[in-house]
Amino acid sequence: MAFGLGTHRCLGMNVARVEIEAGINALLDAFPKLRLDPAAEAPFMTGGLEQQGVSGLPVLLR
Repeated sequence: MAFGLGTHRCLGMNVARVEIEAGINALLDAFPKLRLDPAAEAPFMTGGLEQQGVSGLPVLLR
């Protein structure tokens, strides 16, 4: 995730990063066998410098 640079930096970026980390940890705790789907096509980045993300992230829960 991008939070900007210099004077345009997001003031809440540290809180957002802690929330993201907690959410990912909770997801991994709830689904301990969560893994990327090896049969799926590799994800690719979309968007520009301001809003980047993956096109999709196929996973398996077992």
